[in-house]
Amino acid sequence: MKYRDFQIGRDLPAVLDGGFLVSGESIVVFAVRDAFTFSFEVPGREVRRKPTGEEGKPRVGAVVKSPLAAGLAVQVADGLVSPKAGVVLTDRRLTVFKLVPADPSLKEPSFMDGLRDLGRTLRGKEEFPAYPMACSTVVEFSSSVAQYQGVHKEKPTNCVKADYHRIAFQDGSVLGLLA
Repeated sequence: MKYRDFQIGRDLPAVLDGGFLVSGESIVVFAVRDAFTFSFEVPGREVRRKPTGEEGKPRVGAVVKSPLAAGLAVQVADGLVSPKAGVVLTDRRLTVFKLVPADPSLKEPSFMDGLRDLGRTLRGKEEFPAYPMACSTVVEFSSSVAQYQGVHKEKPTNCVKADYHRIAFQDGSVLGLLA
């Protein structure tokens, strides 16, 4: 069987609903990136990876503030260093996960497969199903340790101001996810 490239924005909701979420669990906020960039306001940490942004103005995917080097927000950020990683806060838990092939024996679509799929779509032909992916849990906490505080404007060190989903932890650390 042929598959098209897995597109995070388009295909992730089906993966989350297809067994990752527990029955009756509802999502408060989630963020997934091919690769996160970080701004740390934590003792002993600096910006990880080079921030990028529109028109040369740097912005980061996650802002981490913690009075402790081993704060809960820092632990979450450390779990987001894998490619295709994400974090989801539900009414029951906060989970850091990475997207992995659901069936490792399948060949992942290549760049040329992606071009073929684009051609099929433009010609109005039936699309192939998305390459099957699954969420592999990296770290998980009870939702009682984290509280969603809405969208806030943040200006990380050496970056432009942007909107971030703010998650506050009971240890005083804060994680901001680019909205």
